[in-house]
Amino acid sequence: MRRCFRHFSLRRMSEKGAWTRRSSYEARECTSAYRKLRCFRTLLNSRTPISFLRMSHCVLARSLTKRFAGFPAVDGIDLELPSIGVTGFLGPNGAGKSTTIRLIAGVLAPDEGSLSVLGLDTATHGAQIRARVGYLPESAPLHPELTVTEFLMYRGRLRGLIGRELRNEVAVAVGRCDLSQVTGTVTGRLSKGFQQRVGLAASILGSPSLLILDEPSVGLDPSQLVAFRNLLREFGTTTAVLFSTHVLAEVAAVCNDVVLIAAGKVLAHESLSTFRERGMREAVFVVESDKPIASIAELQSCMQTTREFALDDGWHHTEFRARDRGSDPRARIAELLRTRSIAVRELARVDPTLDELFVGAVEASQRHTPVERVP
Repeated sequence: MRRCFRHFSLRRMSEKGAWTRRSSYEARECTSAYRKLRCFRTLLNSRTPISFLRMSHCVLARSLTKRFAGFPAVDGIDLELPSIGVTGFLGPNGAGKSTTIRLIAGVLAPDEGSLSVLGLDTATHGAQIRARVGYLPESAPLHPELTVTEFLMYRGRLRGLIGRELRNEVAVAVGRCDLSQVTGTVTGRLSKGFQQRVGLAASILGSPSLLILDEPSVGLDPSQLVAFRNLLREFGTTTAVLFSTHVLAEVAAVCNDVVLIAAGKVLAHESLSTFRERGMREAVFVVESDKPIASIAELQSCMQTTREFALDDGWHHTEFRARDRGSDPRARIAELLRTRSIAVRELARVDPTLDELFVGAVEASQRHTPVERVP
């Protein structure tokens, strides 16, 4: 970096006399790049320790609060996001997802509580944090008059990239986001899906230590969604990724951890496997038998019937939950029904989907009922 900075300085001095022959736009671009590079060199030479390299968490929030006109959009939440892996940020509209993301990205300042990102306090090291964070808001912030290449080069210069390093970073981002066919197209004429991909490419320039994506899959077609999910998995192997979404299939496909937020409060903050265990504890069992079974006393010790009704063909459909939450009583029920000579054509377990778990947790919070946590 020092060699690049020295080369840039000498080139600037040698071409100083020729600047008068350049257009005003080019002159402003050169001056801006020089200032950004000088600022970036200051950040690199600062004595602030890069402590996030030794930390297990890239984001640490305690009692984080943000109010708008007195209303708490984020209400005293605690967060600990891992330094590597993909974390899904879930919640209904108005839950506080975008506000929390903007706080972490450094766009907003918290009203109360503490927040550190990459081992640095956001209140005192905002510039250093923003230099190491890639952020894509819900609507990609593009310059519609610039081509894709021009825009990515511009964004790369803002991150302190110059020369060969800048060109290499842009080429890698174009390849990763599959933009090679539109590099010469003005961004204002691109479809919504391509605009999102250009925004994603800009956010990964400079290999950020934390990548924040707010509804990044909006406007992507099915084939682009598959490529996007593969890209997220790739990022998650070396980088911390935080992304909000309403598409729970994306969470199931790429996430290591899940944060569920509603009304500005965190309802669940755990690994995806632990979140799925909620489904195991809420599983419904289904029996189709030639006789009704809900009234059999021996079965009541292991099952709690939710409903039973007769089918058109004369068989009976029974749904129940296990009395011992998290257990699987099917073997015992099958044995009891066999001893009573009751024929069974189906004995199945139906686990709730992620969508059902999500809706159930949000509804429980709206009833002011604490969500049961898996130990």
